[in-house]
Amino acid sequence: MLEEKPRCVIFTSGTLAPLNTYASELDTIFPVKLENEHVIDKDRVLVGVVTSDLENRKLSFTFDKREDTDFFVSFAKSL
Repeated sequence: MLEEKPRCVIFTSGTLAPLNTYASELDTIFPVKLENEHVIDKDRVLVGVVTSDLENRKLSFTFDKREDTDFFVSFAKSL
């Protein structure tokens, strides 16, 4: 995945805290963080990479897509 040089990564989980550990391991800074205290059972966790939308169109978050409402609606539906 990292060889594709993603520009945006969304981490969602009930077990990522403390986030500073992940930032250190990934050698990066997270400009936006939200940490809540809660627990998620292991059978309720899904890890995956979303590469295309529901119509099998490749998801590409390029500059020209920044105001493309259809693109973001398709992405949201895919999630």
